[in-house]
Amino acid sequence: MADSEAGAGNGASEPVGSLAQETAKLLRALAAERMNIGHAADEAGAATPTRDHVCTTGWCPICQVVGYLHEHPELIEQLTDAVSDAAIQIGRAVREVLDKTLPPER
Repeated sequence: MADSEAGAGNGASEPVGSLAQETAKLLRALAAERMNIGHAADEAGAATPTRDHVCTTGWCPICQVVGYLHEHPELIEQLTDAVSDAAIQIGRAVREVLDKTLPPER
């Protein structure tokens, strides 16, 4: 799919960013959706379960991470930058190993 086609279905005219930027956008959108679902259920007073994970123990690591990221949203971008940098370094290391172990092409 070309970059110009990426947002064609949803009317978005925003340019595609780096992997870290797009990951941060995705995580923000997922967090916003989760918060909206919770607020809608609270407002309706519905007793019907939502599709969200319900932590009944208080020690669930997923809930702890999500809660911490809600309190510190700037960490999402820092984390995606760090993961992106690590992926680049791993790619370079693999390339170096392959260059050393494979015979040069003629």
